[in-house]
Amino acid sequence: MRHTSCIRTVLLSAFVLAALLSPFLSLAPAVQAATVNYSDASGTNDYVTGNTGITNSGFPPQNTGNASGNTVNVTGGTVTWGIEGGYHTVTSGSATASNNQVNIETFTGSIGTAVDGGLANTLQVGATATAHSNTVDITGGKFSMVRGSLATSQDGSAYASGNTLRLTGVDAGNAYGAQSLINVHGSTETVMANNNQVFITDSTIRNDVVGGMAGHTLSSSQTVAHNNNSVTLMGATTVRRSVFGGMREDEYIGSAYNNGSGNTLNIKSPMDGGIRVDYDVQYFQNYNFYIPATMTAGGVMLNVGGTAYINNSTVNVGVEGSSSPLGSG
Repeated sequence: MRHTSCIRTVLLSAFVLAALLSPFLSLAPAVQAATVNYSDASGTNDYVTGNTGITNSGFPPQNTGNASGNTVNVTGGTVTWGIEGGYHTVTSGSATASNNQVNIETFTGSIGTAVDGGLANTLQVGATATAHSNTVDITGGKFSMVRGSLATSQDGSAYASGNTLRLTGVDAGNAYGAQSLINVHGSTETVMANNNQVFITDSTIRNDVVGGMAGHTLSSSQTVAHNNNSVTLMGATTVRRSVFGGMREDEYIGSAYNNGSGNTLNIKSPMDGGIRVDYDVQYFQNYNFYIPATMTAGGVMLNVGGTAYINNSTVNVGVEGSSSPLGSG
């Protein structure tokens, strides 16, 4: 009996202690992923993000919410600056925005509206930003920039891989599968934009299309990768500037160039001359042309105003709908 009394006394004391300390303890549950539905009833706002909701006073809040696994559905209303599936800007530590989904349709948009499936940004020097496996699907509307994801770091590492961007009937300034940036020059950074996909149908891109872009204020000693990205152009699509596969942009030495591998351009159009690129097609190692069965001799699948760089690349041609696979040429 004495042992039982002692046990009861200890248990009772523990409950009493917990009750006394509860006002001073922070035991908040983990923040869960969210779904945000934005429509005409939402009116006009500055930003819409999956994890921070709707904001109207500058950028969305920092260090807030779960920036992975969120969904944003936009079917109307007006967004002045940005739509992000997941938004994670931190003042210290690593930033992650992954597995988010943005769906936009019947949305007018504006020339100043940017869209990112996931945006990860760390302000701590030497930390890592990761934005992977995000998806953006847009039908209609006008935008300044559309990206599968953006990852930015300060003299650390930035990874933006496995993202998907799908556009149909869209008017956009730039269209990137993903972009990874280092904002402070140093000698130990790693910046990668691999395995991203871009699908564009019946759209106008006022500037460039890029499968995966890695770079910014870098020197030649950093680890940079922009491999296995793909761009698929379909229908009546016009790109007013250039189309790039895997691209390194190096503002530190003032140039853009390629040292990637496995980047692919797919051309699919049911009409003669349906796809036009006003400047160049560059930084692809594979070109696939899916010729419509109705195309006649002398037909043109892709009009390029500048230069299509196919040296040292594999060019495949096949008839769409045919049982035979594309053949190398």
